[in-house]
Amino acid sequence: MTGCDVCWICLGEADECKPLLLVCKCPRPVHAACAARWQLQSAGKSEETQCRFCAAALPDWRQFLTPEALRSVDALATMSITLKAKTAVLSVSSEAGAYEEFLHRICCIFDLPSDAQFNFGFDCDDPLNCGKITLSGARFYHAAVHCAKISAARRLTESRNIGES
Repeated sequence: MTGCDVCWICLGEADECKPLLLVCKCPRPVHAACAARWQLQSAGKSEETQCRFCAAALPDWRQFLTPEALRSVDALATMSITLKAKTAVLSVSSEAGAYEEFLHRICCIFDLPSDAQFNFGFDCDDPLNCGKITLSGARFYHAAVHCAKISAARRLTESRNIGES
């Protein structure tokens, strides 16, 4: 790479904290967090795990979008679900069968038929900063759970820090 290389996603240059990487076989460098954000926004599609241009396998985006200080924090991920002015808070997981269990619990809580169709919009805290992101569609369930786990870890860490001061 030369000194004039820029990230093909954000067009930013490399620096000590944000080096440019080649995450696949493509010749264009990218910041790890920019590629991970691209993958997060592509959750549930082939672009989440495979480069859309060269078809090479991509690294797991979760490692780049999980702040280092929160990686070892064991926090319970929760989601707040609102339907027809009723709100429920559910603990959520990415384990096998968790999405089906999530749907079942929603049907029970909101008294819906078991074959109800859903159109989800997950409003999440951005994993790397104080902003918000919206992930629209059921295919984003596992990505939204990961974002919820990071948010829960952040809240837990902040409450511990407040308690210690």
